Amino acid sequence: MIEVEWDDDVYLPCYKEINDSTADVKLYWGGRDSGKSYNIALKLVEKCLTAPKFKCILIRKTFESIRESQWELIRSIVNELELQSLFTFTKAPLEIRCVNGNGFIARGCDNPHNIKSVTNPTDAWYEEADKLSYSDYSVVSTSLRSNDVDVQEWISFNPESEGDYEEHWLYQLVGERYKQTYSWVNTIKIDDKPVAVNYISCHTDYDDNEYCPPERKAKNVSTTEGDDYLYHVYIKGYWGNKKIERPFAFAYDESKHVSETAFNPLTQTIVVVDFNIDPFCANVYNIWKKDGISHCHQVDEIEVKGGTINELSHRIKSIVGSSISSLYLSGDAMGNNRTIGNIDNKSLFQRLIEELKINSRQLRIVPNPGHSTSREDVNYFLQHYPDFKIGEHCTGTRRDMRVVQIDLYGSIIKRNRKDEAQRADFIDNVRYLVNTFFKQEIEFHRKNGFWR
Repeated sequence: MIEVEWDDDVYLPCYKEINDSTADVKLYWGGRDSGKSYNIALKLVEKCLTAPKFKCILIRKTFESIRESQWELIRSIVNELELQSLFTFTKAPLEIRCVNGNGFIARGCDNPHNIKSVTNPTDAWYEEADKLSYSDYSVVSTSLRSNDVDVQEWISFNPESEGDYEEHWLYQLVGERYKQTYSWVNTIKIDDKPVAVNYISCHTDYDDNEYCPPERKAKNVSTTEGDDYLYHVYIKGYWGNKKIERPFAFAYDESKHVSETAFNPLTQTIVVVDFNIDPFCANVYNIWKKDGISHCHQVDEIEVKGGTINELSHRIKSIVGSSISSLYLSGDAMGNNRTIGNIDNKSLFQRLIEELKINSRQLRIVPNPGHSTSREDVNYFLQHYPDFKIGEHCTGTRRDMRVVQIDLYGSIIKRNRKDEAQRADFIDNVRYLVNTFFKQEIEFHRKNGFWR
């Protein structure tokens, strides 16, 4: 520990309560230029100098991004306070060492093994935590074990989400409590004994930062003028979904296409399956006609992670019940290819038919549509079909319809399966549904202006 004189006036007043808190998890979030990252870095420099033991992990989505963000910010603060004689900054390894033996080390979520290898950390700072999945966070958080002190987690983020922000793990922690600081306790029973985890959240925007000059504020406002999304998310720090530049389903409208839906065994049932290495996904539909009006409702969705054909079969049967004898099974034409390496050389669909104990004539498979043609058909269907609904509870399908994008050549972007916006499993099932069961109906409607 080093004897230093530390003036609390260096901190913005809006962060006093969260700075003084001993909570296990501290969440700093809001708009840009609010000073939240600077405040955390400053507080951690103070703690590094004054705490008897301090080993802080600097965490971001990728290791390469840490040097230009947290590491560089801490260095600039050390220089600003003229504390260079007390710290050593190294790039290989990427670390910050204090003369008292304390320090910072960098770890990226792109290499979780390196995070697990850190012994006895005291603190962890997650920067741009909105870019982390809950899996990323949980791998890090459960790896933070110290024999000497309780580990404090410092989390900074902007409230932006690529999917439905209400499903984001950070939203589920902090909610929409804007311009305030509040604390809460999550009590968990371990071996029948209650263990408390203490949280504190602080939301701020540039108006809380007295060091943000008027010129900077004016530039922020002018840059986002006319774009409500940029202003509300980036400037005011309100929750919002990331803008999609080239959505696949541009005609999708949740106010029009989402409602409560329920399985009806008295109507035709269609189960559309997309076979991936992991997970298997299926959409369940009811279609019917009443009083001359055609209806198609998605009544459920299935996601079987790390599952098998047997598990998928059980999930389908639990939904459709007695309708299994009359349902149509459809989906990815690749699933009808014989599976190389299997002893019996059966396709995935053949295996599923056997597990479901249905007739092979119930299988409806056509060649997979090209992305560009499929996009035209799906959006025409969304725009003109009289009653297409996706159940409110079908969150995976709804997410895909909102966030799946195409590239400049019209192909669906699927490069990174770790990114939920690039899996496109459920929207693929919508594509197969339209292509298999509504292709001819769409062509008829295009020519005649009504659904037959």
